[in-house]
Amino acid sequence: MPVPQTGHVGGAATSDALCYICHSAVSIDLVYHQIQRAPTSGPNIPSGAARIEYEIYKVDVNAGNQPVVTFRILKNGSPVSFNAYTGEAVARPADLIT
Repeated sequence: MPVPQTGHVGGAATSDALCYICHSAVSIDLVYHQIQRAPTSGPNIPSGAARIEYEIYKVDVNAGNQPVVTFRILKNGSPVSFNAYTGEAVARPADLIT
């Protein structure tokens, strides 16, 4: 879905289905559908906050017609490792208070 912007003659679009009527394929890819990166500094980012980024490597569709996304998470530019999910319940802090 396009990000609503002021100045779009047709008004905010509800889907991308009709973009081609006014916009060429090249302009859609190079001008209108650009990935926007969040700022890594500024008044809304607390000083000392970690910079978190997501890198999507690929998206496939499995035999069950479900999307399978291969990605990684970076914290301050370095890959973050997560423990394998074991299916065990995780205690919440409130559960630990006696």
